[in-house]
Amino acid sequence: MVVELKPLSEGTCPYCGSKEITIKQKRSNKLKYNITLNQNKDIFLIVYKRSYKCKTCRKTFTQKTDIFQSGRRISNEMCWLIYEKTKDPRSFESIAKELNISPTTVINVFDQMVFEPKIQLPIAMCIDEKHFKTEHGKYVFVISDALNGKIIDIIESRKKEYLIKYFSKFSKEERDKVEFITSDMYEVYRDIKNMFFPKALYIIDKFHVVRLFTDKIQYFRIKYMKHLDSNTLEYKFLKKHWKIFVMNPWTKKFKKYSEETHYTTNGELFDYLELMRMVFNKCPYLLHIHKIYSDFCLYMTFKSNESQLNKYLEYIINQLLDSGVEPMETIGATLLEFSFEILNLFSEKNKYKLTNAIAEANNNRIEKLIAASYGLSNFARFRKRVLHIESKKGLSKVGGGFEKLSPPKNLEFYILVKIR
Repeated sequence: MVVELKPLSEGTCPYCGSKEITIKQKRSNKLKYNITLNQNKDIFLIVYKRSYKCKTCRKTFTQKTDIFQSGRRISNEMCWLIYEKTKDPRSFESIAKELNISPTTVINVFDQMVFEPKIQLPIAMCIDEKHFKTEHGKYVFVISDALNGKIIDIIESRKKEYLIKYFSKFSKEERDKVEFITSDMYEVYRDIKNMFFPKALYIIDKFHVVRLFTDKIQYFRIKYMKHLDSNTLEYKFLKKHWKIFVMNPWTKKFKKYSEETHYTTNGELFDYLELMRMVFNKCPYLLHIHKIYSDFCLYMTFKSNESQLNKYLEYIINQLLDSGVEPMETIGATLLEFSFEILNLFSEKNKYKLTNAIAEANNNRIEKLIAASYGLSNFARFRKRVLHIESKKGLSKVGGGFEKLSPPKNLEFYILVKIR
């Protein structure tokens, strides 16, 4: 398709304002137009625009258009299409393949069109780390809004010095608006909370406490398995049905699973609960930690006042510290150190019943983007892409000169002559 533009700004010199101008020449630009106009083949435009010369100041200038930007081989409409498609959690390569352009073009348009938004801290802030290698370490720091699930920002390191530098950018008034913070039991996060958010309620998510127990249960299970013959009934049960040991024993799911049956090669019939007892009789350490884990699972569903909850948590911690087994004593020491924050989970002050589940869900979404892109290495682009995807939940900011443009008008608006 060949088009000639209407004289959009003909008649006045942009330098001196003189009307004494003449057409010097017509220049042509070939560019790819929006592929959605034709599903069978690409559409290319050869656009002719005028170059003018002012008789008064002797300067030359070229006719302006918002069909495309100078130096580009694709139309602004194609750029807007790229802008919208990069809001989906997919790779730049797949977008380029769909639009039949190069991945480099998609990346360049993305880099120029998408600006980083102004960050506003939420009332309820979930903080967590995500494995992503940068020059500053193996983990990045992810901030999420616990109330709407939106990712607020990603910082290139979870190290204390980087977090201090980041949160120092916010005024005291902005930081005081944060009322709740949820996280795992990483000491640096508590230091940051005390330093920048002294008024916020700090909550340790029960998921991370449960994981302390389940990790040690797995440790004792594997350690016991290594001393068994691989042909024994206990070994096969421990290897194949390990999930039953880390399940909450007070749930209907556990009750249903434990009542399932197992036939041995000799035709003997056992239910899973009976096999668990058989294992516990031969591995007292596994029995001991599973019993304390069972008490904690009951504690999580225990409805009472904060004073009684505190006493019950103290009872569980004392069982761990008095066990005489180093892995269990480690759990007890960790729970003792963060006991106040764990109790906040059940406090009446936690009016939204917040947990860190939002942060874990957002980490999974980030991981899907990384997997779809077959890995990402540029942190700045990775961060901007994640926040751009999150812009579906709110307004996004457009850059690279495009912020002054509206989404493209119909092509007929610009065309003076059209030849197919």
